[in-house]
Amino acid sequence: MLVAYENNAERHVGRRLVSTINSALRVSQARKLVKSRRTSQNEKRAGRRYLQLCTQFTEIITVAASYPAIQARNPEIVVLGPTFATAYNFLMPILRAIGPVYRKSSVYYELAAKNRKTHVMYLLAKANCALSTTIPTAVGTVFQPFPYRMILDTEICPFRLWRCRATSIEFRSPQSGTCQR
Repeated sequence: MLVAYENNAERHVGRRLVSTINSALRVSQARKLVKSRRTSQNEKRAGRRYLQLCTQFTEIITVAASYPAIQARNPEIVVLGPTFATAYNFLMPILRAIGPVYRKSSVYYELAAKNRKTHVMYLLAKANCALSTTIPTAVGTVFQPFPYRMILDTEICPFRLWRCRATSIEFRSPQSGTCQR
């Protein structure tokens, strides 16, 4: 079962990081604004400018040699605006968990090479649950951090998924009927 978790994390953790960043910055709303026919040219210009700032923010975070290098670029993030500073503060625990030094100066490469992908995937899922409370205008993307198909197969795992909260996942054991965390 651990292999299923590792394979799922290896395939999807980079994409989940991008979706979390985009959700925190509300990129989909800006793209809709730019593509809409009913939007004025001034609003489209502002939307394009915001998307450029989002690209700069993403480059600051993803193209860095280490976590301290990202922290050293904090003044650049603050200049981008308060939305970006809030998103950076929101993403700090995840970036810290990835590791202090990134291989080949890339967060994505470090995620692919790291053996703690499952932990980072869990942090991303937890961050998405807390996104709407931390950044009120943002809506977190819904994704399943681990393959539930394997969990629900009783031959592989004796627990059945019972309920998922923002802070924990609880399992109900079929033998005892008790709740385990």
